[in-house]
Amino acid sequence: MRRKVVGFAADCGASQSQCDNVALAVNEALTNAVLHAYAGREVPGDMTVDASGDERSLDVLVSDDGVGMIPRAEKSPGLGLGVQLMARVSDQLCIANGSQTSPGLRVRLTFVIG
Repeated sequence: MRRKVVGFAADCGASQSQCDNVALAVNEALTNAVLHAYAGREVPGDMTVDASGDERSLDVLVSDDGVGMIPRAEKSPGLGLGVQLMARVSDQLCIANGSQTSPGLRVRLTFVIG
């Protein structure tokens, strides 16, 4: 998924440095979904990545249908730096829990191109 998004970013005109930032942020969002979204479930759910953009900006939405963002448990894996990292390398970060009819987490990353 990450490679496809980075390829799309390059097609939109993103520089190598911008593509590196896209790769890092998307990787963090996907890793967080893998580690946290389906904790305690025998079978994990779905993750989706949607990207849109042009020569000015790239918008990436990483979604899952897991538990959403909840307070971290003491035994939670990871260092807890992923959200900070995504915020640092993107131009805008929006994180929102889903609803009862559409559970999970939505991580929207926006990158200015050019």
